[in-house]
Amino acid sequence: MEKISVMENTAMKNRNIKKILLVLIVIAAVLIIYSLVKAPTLKGFYQSELVDGYTIQLTIDKGEKKFIEYIDNRDVNSGTYTKNEDGSYEFNGKRQDFKIHLNHDNTFHLTIQKLNGGQPILLKNISKTPAYFTYDWDDLKKYRALLN
Repeated sequence: MEKISVMENTAMKNRNIKKILLVLIVIAAVLIIYSLVKAPTLKGFYQSELVDGYTIQLTIDKGEKKFIEYIDNRDVNSGTYTKNEDGSYEFNGKRQDFKIHLNHDNTFHLTIQKLNGGQPILLKNISKTPAYFTYDWDDLKKYRALLN
């Protein structure tokens, strides 16, 4: 009698351990999936590859909801932005308004009609920290004219 009771007790302990392990595996799987699917946050510094001889850059200050758009480190547009219910972002700038859709890999496309044949330009997040360029360029008009 006593042997059966000990065997039953051991079997019950093994079943409980298996249940606990199964729950832990399920929780770990859910956390891994969540981290992979989680949408990126629009913040920091985004930059394009060279396009028609220019580099497009966008600084996003998430806390202030402000942005600065640069072409070759020159401030060509700045303003505020809002996030829409559909996940897109609308930028209201001093010189130009535009809208973007942030991709899951933390990239987006920006269209500047006078560059890249008016085709969208890919910008990638290269830093979670905004970058600012404060140098006074003497050719700003030339770069700002690219937005008109």
